[in-house]
Amino acid sequence: MVVQHWALILGCWQYPERSLVKAAQVVREHAADLASARGQCERLSEVLTSIQQVLRRTARMNSRKTHPNTYQRLLALAADPLQA
Repeated sequence: MVVQHWALILGCWQYPERSLVKAAQVVREHAADLASARGQCERLSEVLTSIQQVLRRTARMNSRKTHPNTYQRLLALAADPLQA
């Protein structure tokens, strides 16, 4: 869980449109690679870089028009503060 937490912080925390549930699933899918890289700094770095690349391409929330996601509402508010 700690490794998953840090992988999420490194890989997608700064992107508001990322789904943490989907991102956590990506990290769990790479759990075997992470475990095999234990104690090997260079290999661990490669695995974490690979996870970050996957997270950039995937783990996105679906945009919604009728019931916007919280990140959509916050971005809209930031774009036009008088809209609220």
